Amino acid sequence: SATWKTSDSGIAGVNKGLVAANGEGSAAITATYNDCSAEAVVNVSAKPVSYTYDLVIEPSGLSLEVGKTGSLTAVYRRYADGILESETDVTSFATWKTSDSGIAGVNKGLVATHGEGSVVITATYNGCSAEADVIVSAKPVSYTYDLVVTASETSFTGGGHTVASA
Repeated sequence: SATWKTSDSGIAGVNKGLVAANGEGSAAITATYNDCSAEAVVNVSAKPVSYTYDLVIEPSGLSLEVGKTGSLTAVYRRYADGILESETDVTSFATWKTSDSGIAGVNKGLVATHGEGSVVITATYNGCSAEADVIVSAKPVSYTYDLVVTASETSFTGGGHTVASA
């Protein structure tokens, strides 16, 4: 039965004592009944943003030959309420590991191959981890060809003529 009013409907609205938050700030809510009034101040804050983070390695995999090197990049992503807000290259700050150093080693994203096989390269940064697969194949066989010509001297005699060939 009271009459309800707000000092700023952009911040808080009121209907039969039910307050609705409309924007950030403070508003005074007043209830009046039979010549008596009471006031309450309502503080409205912004909806808290939920931040999530993840780490990705780009590219997610490499195929290299033994003795070759390749590069991986660690990218740290920040999401605000599920929407990508920022990406930061953290390659030089991440901790890098390989599942088999006999096949490939890694240092700050640089992968050096040592033997045939496959490994998983892991990067860790600020509590997030990411993985990339690296497949190392044998170095292709390289063939070279030489053409060798040898000469031999042969003489033929016939019909009074001598013919030499080489």
